[in-house]
Amino acid sequence: MVQITRGGLLSSGMWRVRCVVVCGGLVLAQIPLASCNHVSTINGNSAAANANMSPAHQDQVSLKAKVEALENQPLGPASLGSASPFESANVTEIIAEGEKAVPFLVEALKQENKPVLVGYAAYCLRRIKTDKGKEPALRLYKKLYKSRSRLRGEEPFAFNQLTLYLIDISAVPADMKPPGLRQR
Repeated sequence: MVQITRGGLLSSGMWRVRCVVVCGGLVLAQIPLASCNHVSTINGNSAAANANMSPAHQDQVSLKAKVEALENQPLGPASLGSASPFESANVTEIIAEGEKAVPFLVEALKQENKPVLVGYAAYCLRRIKTDKGKEPALRLYKKLYKSRSRLRGEEPFAFNQLTLYLIDISAVPADMKPPGLRQR
């Protein structure tokens, strides 16, 4: 529900119109309410606020927000000290967007201080099957590789997902391959 405040005087003070909006700005009901208080409740994501934004731009803004939300995504079960990704609806939608999501995922790989976001970005890029995140992934992988015995919190998740991503795109440096891959 989106409330749109309109200025106008009644004998009792200001009035506002409350609109119920459903998908695409369709107004289902307008109920005038008398009120002495003038309160703005316009939602920045409402159809009225986005009227000047093209649908393609709205999709990009929405996709960027979904990628940024990966930072708060719960992790799946842990094995050998590293959690696995949790395949939520948000993760599935990002992967389904494919190449459209790649620029936002590559930017997410650059957020070194957000290991959950980095881990999910690497996971999504691996599932999308693109190597476009190679450079930022390699840069962070090398940093984490040096301190791999001292990784804390969600860092093992990020390191594990970066490793899997780099293995899939054949970009793990020869001198930094995980023990099981060195003989290949």
